[in-house]
Amino acid sequence: MILSMERHASYPMLFSMIALSVMFFNCEGPEGPAGTDGTDGTDGIAGVDANETCKVCHNDGGMLTGIQAQYAVSGHATGGTANYGNQEGECSECHTSQGFVYYQANGVSSPTHFASVSQPDCRACHMIHTEYDSTDWAFRVTDPVVSFRDATQTFADFGTANLCVACHQTRSSALPALDATADVSVDTKRFGPHHAPQGNFMDNSAGQQFTGVAYTPSVHTVVADGCVTCHMADGGHYPYGGHTFSMTASFHGPQFNDTACDVVGCHAGADVKALITATKADIAPLLTELKAALGDYLDTSGYLAERTIVGTDTTYTSPTEDDPIDFDPVVLGTVYNYRMIAFEDPGYAVHNPKLARALLQNSIDALP
Repeated sequence: MILSMERHASYPMLFSMIALSVMFFNCEGPEGPAGTDGTDGTDGIAGVDANETCKVCHNDGGMLTGIQAQYAVSGHATGGTANYGNQEGECSECHTSQGFVYYQANGVSSPTHFASVSQPDCRACHMIHTEYDSTDWAFRVTDPVVSFRDATQTFADFGTANLCVACHQTRSSALPALDATADVSVDTKRFGPHHAPQGNFMDNSAGQQFTGVAYTPSVHTVVADGCVTCHMADGGHYPYGGHTFSMTASFHGPQFNDTACDVVGCHAGADVKALITATKADIAPLLTELKAALGDYLDTSGYLAERTIVGTDTTYTSPTEDDPIDFDPVVLGTVYNYRMIAFEDPGYAVHNPKLARALLQNSIDALP
């Protein structure tokens, strides 16, 4: 009986503990302050089949490998000027692929050289690996180009050849004003238009244009798409045209790509190479005459200099940065014209022979 009473006496305590537990787990305190919003997640990116994307260009059609093979023998690929041009300043704008891309994107030359540099290549001309579709073949330059030499001058619209003119134009030496009378100080023997002034010939704006014979442009200056029409014309089985950009080739003897001449129609059926040879022969006497007239201002390599003759001794003194020389502005203009035609544009007899004749004749007549 006593044991039974002890067992029953423990029930009130057990009930109290259970009630206390229920209260502990069910009672809530006051609500705390709201937390800060979490960061928004990014939208999911739709999956892209990389294999299909690459095949837009990299496929078994052979076009890309063919272009690469043509480019490999082009002057752009083999010119060997990228390493020299890979420096601070304007050289990199045209002599390196990276420098050209930088200039077109920023409007100024790269302030530093590039760690790994290449000759002007696919990425220089095209928007390669930008959208990873057919738009990657788009040209990097499409609008008419502003002159390197004169920021107030914009070249004519050459269509797809605007890309070519972005580099193939005169630069470096500034010509004195046509009405200048005071001598001009020059600090380099390389005074002249620099290499590749083809854009200026095609634009009929090349050289120091003294008064005299009219500067009537050649019909070649209005050929649609200019440089591209001729230099990239399909060469058939000959290794020229396309992305070689060459008009000639050595293939079972010298060959000339006159495909574009036939397509445009000006010289259909004619021996175009013979016409070019005849045009050069017609201009050559003027070039020889101007060189002779400039004898006191050209060294034996055709660079600007002052010639001094004492007895049988001939001395050529070239201007340098440390020792500049003052020259008559007319002399500088004629030296500029001579060097441009004699050395810098071997295609003058095609690009604009009328302009070449006028520049030479008027230069001869302008010299004192």
